Amino acid sequence: MGPIVYSKKNPLQLVVNGPKGGESPLFLKDGSDLLQSALNKSFIKNALGPRGDKIIQQTSEQITKKQKELSEKRQAQARYFEMNEAKEKEELELKRRLELEAAKKNPA
Repeated sequence: MGPIVYSKKNPLQLVVNGPKGGESPLFLKDGSDLLQSALNKSFIKNALGPRGDKIIQQTSEQITKKQKELSEKRQAQARYFEMNEAKEKEELELKRRLELEAAKKNPA
């Protein structure tokens, strides 16, 4: 996007010089707001970057995706800990049984 300058044709109007050298008015005649036609020009859109609502939507989608992944990881971790705890309990129970049987065989 070129610099914002006063028009050569109408010195009271702010324009932007396009890539082909033409002037594109930026504001309404009364100066109250931007012209939609100026915002629709591709060289102005490229200079301004993506629209805010699109950026917010993409960011929201990324946040939702990351939250879902994190939730899945937490659930997997919880299942892993539960399995380990069950294995430890089973091992302790087996050790206890073995000790009881060893004690029955060798009543010392």
